[in-house]
Amino acid sequence: MKCGNHPGANAIAECAKCAEPLCGICADFSKDDVFCEKCAKDNENSVFVESQAKPKGAFEEILSEPDTEFQAPKKQRLEASIEKREKMHMAIVIFGCVFVAFRLFTDIGSRQILSVQQIEQEEIGIERRTLCMQVFWEIAAVLQNGEEPEASLRCEETPDINIVTRTNDDIVVRHPNPKILGFSELYVSRSNPVPTALVL
Repeated sequence: MKCGNHPGANAIAECAKCAEPLCGICADFSKDDVFCEKCAKDNENSVFVESQAKPKGAFEEILSEPDTEFQAPKKQRLEASIEKREKMHMAIVIFGCVFVAFRLFTDIGSRQILSVQQIEQEEIGIERRTLCMQVFWEIAAVLQNGEEPEASLRCEETPDINIVTRTNDDIVVRHPNPKILGFSELYVSRSNPVPTALVL
């Protein structure tokens, strides 16, 4: 089953409210269950409204209760999911800025006007690069969990599987043909779980 937001990524859970399939980036682990972004906001609003209806001091008592052995892993997964999402958004923003800066720098002084077809091809290329970077963020999350990514966890623009290299305690996953995305290299490793893309 594929993620409803990211067709190139396998779903790891379903939203408890709307049953939307979710990948590791989209899954929002709450104290009670797993939600999509919209349903998570609805759930947070419901919890807030319920907390306002409780007598004064009741909410503080709930917060002061120690985590049980079953609650702690959910809390850790929630924190890890939030941190992973923040890193992914930051990487996409940085990648976009670098790409735009590179395009501006290489086009300075150029009087060439792009055709509609060239603009569409450029937009398709940006979308492919963005989706592929999201897949590599998911691979990074799998590596951080001490697991190896499945062969099916790959970018859709190539039928080839990713190249996996094992050295000592480290695992490096490389894109098999990064040039079709405009990169000389695209990789991520367990020791450095931030996808690295080198522009041609």
